[in-house]
Amino acid sequence: MVWPSGTNHLIYSQWIPARLGTVSELINKLRTLCAIDNLLPPGSTLVLAVSGGLDSMVLLHLVQRLREEYSWRVVVAHYNHQLRGSESDLDAEFVKAAALTMGLPFFTEAGDVRSFAKANSLSVEMAARELRHQFLAKTAKNQQSDRIVLAHHANDQAELFWIRMLRGTWGAGLSGMRSCSPSPADKTIHLIRPLLHFSRQELVLFAQETNVSCREDSSNQDLSYQRNRIRHCVLPILQEASKRPVPEITLGFMQLLAEQQSFLEHQAEVWQTERHPDFVTLHPALQRQLMHDALIQHGLKPSTDLIQHLLHHPDVAIRVTADIFVHRTADGDLVCREPSENALPYDQSTQTLALESQTAQAIFGDFQLTIRRSSSGPDKFTDHPAWFDARTLPNDLLLRHWQPGDKFHKIGMEKPTKLQDVFVNAKIPFATRRKLVLVAQRDGPIVWVESVGVGSPYKVTLNTIEFLEWEWRKVVRNPEPE
Repeated sequence: MVWPSGTNHLIYSQWIPARLGTVSELINKLRTLCAIDNLLPPGSTLVLAVSGGLDSMVLLHLVQRLREEYSWRVVVAHYNHQLRGSESDLDAEFVKAAALTMGLPFFTEAGDVRSFAKANSLSVEMAARELRHQFLAKTAKNQQSDRIVLAHHANDQAELFWIRMLRGTWGAGLSGMRSCSPSPADKTIHLIRPLLHFSRQELVLFAQETNVSCREDSSNQDLSYQRNRIRHCVLPILQEASKRPVPEITLGFMQLLAEQQSFLEHQAEVWQTERHPDFVTLHPALQRQLMHDALIQHGLKPSTDLIQHLLHHPDVAIRVTADIFVHRTADGDLVCREPSENALPYDQSTQTLALESQTAQAIFGDFQLTIRRSSSGPDKFTDHPAWFDARTLPNDLLLRHWQPGDKFHKIGMEKPTKLQDVFVNAKIPFATRRKLVLVAQRDGPIVWVESVGVGSPYKVTLNTIEFLEWEWRKVVRNPEPE
């Protein structure tokens, strides 16, 4: 591999062709893309998510060059995930210095990602994403902006495609990131990705020719992460074999897939409404889409093998988890059943939980709960206790057990799903599910589930000003004398 002269290969880990275009051509390309999609309208307030890496620093410099031309108000936001010790702190200082040099407002916040991940049963990556998006959305709201600008580029898109394909993803999952999509933390705020049609090589060239400084995340070289193996091992081989830019080829293919997927989804909606013609006469691609949608609605993973079984073996049940079986009827309906668990009784016992005072305590069976109200939140998140935003909870709650039809809005999910599906995904044995304690409002919504965690609407956020600390444990009782 030929490296550019004077380049640190730990930062510039992509081979750079001899000619990619001048700096002015790259800026004009951004102008064109913004004009076509109206991604960054003149006069907008833009919140730039800047990590300090090459991609986000190039984004910062590109936007800065066009700022006066488009009358943008630019705000720089940096979230410190505290995952790399002093490196993370130095990243924050670096971005702050760059913003101040450009005369731009700078906002930052730090969070204990690992503790938050543990407390909410999330992967570190998912926890980092959630906390980061909460911070960015809050910053956008405070700055009266509806646009958060991210530095994802064509190589990121290509990596995402291959990662998902190797996981067996198909359909909409392979269409990748959109240039504009709603923030997962606030649907009224748009995530803008103006560099999706820029290759990594173009960004590197811009950085070299304009002397853009940046910091390198040392974890980007860790091959234990699948994305890094795709980036450093798989894509370079594909690049050498094809002699053509892999991101460009991949993006073109993803666009075709997105168009075909949109057509299939529309046809599936039409068929679900009309139920005509008969399911067995539909095109196999449409049959697969209908089975895919049905599995998603049941909270099940729509793998290719499972869908193929459902299509070719009607009325033949297949086990999809330790205790769930599904089968397809001749009419195209999906039936999901748990034969072993359905025979078990549901525990109807309940107990009132009052939250009016500063402290409260309740015992429900062998479950003991202690509650404290506070104006300050946790220094860090742990499994016990759990923390809630007090303003989201009524003063009158119920301690109870799982009942038929219960739904729960788990952190990390877009909407409430069947509690049964949450248990399955958490790999909680069905024999113990009915014994778990949950806390719910009297009108139905579930606030917290033992062994699962806090419901998304009630979690602590950056806007929380009043906290509830819940500490729970199992009570070990002495046996009654005979």
